[in-house]
Amino acid sequence: MPEKAEWLSPTAFSKRVGVSAQAVLKQVENGRFSTKVLKQVKTKTGSTRYKILVPDGVLEWDVNKKTNQISSEDIQNAKARQQIASAQIEEMKAQQMAGELVNAEDIKRVFAAACIRLREGVVAVIKDVSPSCVGVETAKEIESLLLKEISQKFEDFALAARSGELTK
Repeated sequence: MPEKAEWLSPTAFSKRVGVSAQAVLKQVENGRFSTKVLKQVKTKTGSTRYKILVPDGVLEWDVNKKTNQISSEDIQNAKARQQIASAQIEEMKAQQMAGELVNAEDIKRVFAAACIRLREGVVAVIKDVSPSCVGVETAKEIESLLLKEISQKFEDFALAARSGELTK
């Protein structure tokens, strides 16, 4: 049968979880209880007092207690992982400065520019070949003209890529 929900004072709650009232108040002051299980009430004299909802407050207390039980080994492991990550970042920065590592955004920009340049070259084939097609009688001859011009544009593109001209 589920436990009946009730609001307890920090002192009564502390007895319920087996700690001092000061330990409970410290957790309250540190914001370790959610607003679902913690409320402030005014007394008849106008003072403000805390109330903690049971059984939900006990569950939050247990979770907080487990969170506080992080071992020094866990902390050392986290620091070691942080040092490794920092060293890896520094290594990547050094590789980037040495020209051995390239930023992905730079690659995307160069690739986009290269695609535009290639498209412009292929479109230029139409202008270049159109005059040559006047008077051509067969599709085979037009195909040969187009293949020659498009192949040349791709070859020019490949040469520009190899020489680094596409990055300019």
